[in-house]
Amino acid sequence: RDKVLLRFNEYFSLEGIRRLIRSLGIVNISPRPVHPKADPVKQEEFCRDFNELVLNVVPEGTEPVMIDIWFQDEARAGQKGMLSRVWARKGSRPRIVRDHRYSYAYLFAAACPERSVAVGHICDRANTVEMNRHLADISDAVPTGRHAVIVLDGAGWHRSNDLEIPANISLLRLPPYSPELNSMENVFAFLKGNFLSNQVFSLADDVRSAIANAWYSFVSDPDRIKSITSRAWAACTG
Repeated sequence: RDKVLLRFNEYFSLEGIRRLIRSLGIVNISPRPVHPKADPVKQEEFCRDFNELVLNVVPEGTEPVMIDIWFQDEARAGQKGMLSRVWARKGSRPRIVRDHRYSYAYLFAAACPERSVAVGHICDRANTVEMNRHLADISDAVPTGRHAVIVLDGAGWHRSNDLEIPANISLLRLPPYSPELNSMENVFAFLKGNFLSNQVFSLADDVRSAIANAWYSFVSDPDRIKSITSRAWAACTG
């Protein structure tokens, strides 16, 4: 209210400010990551041709109505939690004590917006072995008779010759340098910003516990899964 008064010389109640913001069509959303090497043309083509790309990667004869779209990615979290904004008294400068120890863990995660379901596991490294474990977990989460198309980036363990892809899964790779097209990036931003930031974990096990608690909170909220991971262009209609 003080900033509005100072800038526009007008007084608004908090509710009045909320109504004004809503009338302008402004909502509180998380930013999407953008890579400096991104090719906007290829990204636009990927979104525009998504339906055709999906049908090209699934087994012949797969009915579009039986296809589920999933997004997949990995994130790393360590003992030194990232810093983010916090509420504090005006004029103060919040501080966090950091040390030189550093252990970390990875979260392999995938979500299906349409079904509001997510699957993930925590591990010590990102490699083909863990990716195969992850694909098996996703496969188990796909209902009988349905087929999952997993949208993912070009990480080495996503392209390995030793990858074991279950029969009810097909992989669809994003254009290079396109994290903004992968909604799991927004999931990780949500988890880090709300559960893993502004703190230091004493032990490696504490890191894993914090990641597990954050992930459990996410997978337990179907509405949040859908709201964060849904993309209007990510649909297969045949």
